[in-house]
Amino acid sequence: MKSDPLAGLRGGAEGASRPRPLSARNLLVVGQVALSMVLLVAAFLLARSFVRMTSVPLGFEPQRVLAVKTSFSWGAEEARVHGFSREVLDRLSFLPGVVSAALVDRLPLQGESQSSPILIRDRALPRPASEVSVLFRAVSRGYFATVGIPLLAGDDLPVEPTSPAQGEGARGQLGSPVVVNEAFVRTFFGEQDPLGKWIGMRRGSAEVEPQTWYPIGGVVGDVRQSPRQTGSQPEVYLHYTSTYWPILSFVVKAQGDPAEYGTAIRALIHQVDPAQVVESVEPLHEELSQTVSSQRLQTVTLGMISALALLLAGIGLYGLLSSHVTLRTREFGIRLALGALPRQILWAALKPGLVLTLAGA
Repeated sequence: MKSDPLAGLRGGAEGASRPRPLSARNLLVVGQVALSMVLLVAAFLLARSFVRMTSVPLGFEPQRVLAVKTSFSWGAEEARVHGFSREVLDRLSFLPGVVSAALVDRLPLQGESQSSPILIRDRALPRPASEVSVLFRAVSRGYFATVGIPLLAGDDLPVEPTSPAQGEGARGQLGSPVVVNEAFVRTFFGEQDPLGKWIGMRRGSAEVEPQTWYPIGGVVGDVRQSPRQTGSQPEVYLHYTSTYWPILSFVVKAQGDPAEYGTAIRALIHQVDPAQVVESVEPLHEELSQTVSSQRLQTVTLGMISALALLLAGIGLYGLLSSHVTLRTREFGIRLALGALPRQILWAALKPGLVLTLAGA
């Protein structure tokens, strides 16, 4: 009785090609691939967010502007804070080399300012009153020109606000003009002219009738107030004496390098009040760079970690495939002897790695 000389080869091939259960090494590679994919996607999303953030216009010009941050204790008297601010602004205007100086409660890109529900006199709101809220920022006259925010219509804030006068009936007091941004006009007025219209801010509650109504005296361009902000929000600029906030920043536009004026301005502030805290004095563009650099650092760090994880996953996958091919060398030789094509052998060698990669992804 004759035996088939190829029977043993076929049996060896079938045994070598029999599927093997997942080993701990396979599971480890799957986990490495999965982790690297998660990190890679997170890095991509963070990078896309950073690119969008840096591509959106600022809405102002930080060049040649010095930012001086000061702060008072929360128990400081409002009259003292306003008196100090007024005195410093007056002295800054006479400092040699200073083009203009102004005051703001929160610098651009340093986060959103305070918010308040509002009403517009004799005009229906686009949503229920409890859902309509705008940002408001306390500034002095000259702030827009100092930081390069374009004045699109109307006039700047007054040098000194007029004392609130009694309004009609129970409608509250009438305050000094305010300035709104383009987003405010788009949201509440559309194509209509907002100048001369009256708005009231409900301090603390959407159910309380505004105590003071302010006429809209001007419209300025939109400004990014937060590093991650890509759209514009309705915003109202009030005269700084119309509200109270113990943290204030002076912005000073200089003829030359603004950093050269830091010592003189710090000394000027201490002449007005020797005990006054000056938190920082540095060019506005450097303030902005520090704000953006944290986002950049996060993006780069996460990108490097994800690349390292991907490299480790690749090394693990390579080692697994190398071991897999070594163990199946005899099988591949048998298949070639039985007439298998080289591309079939290549697919058999790469298939386990592809399966593990897809499982991890």
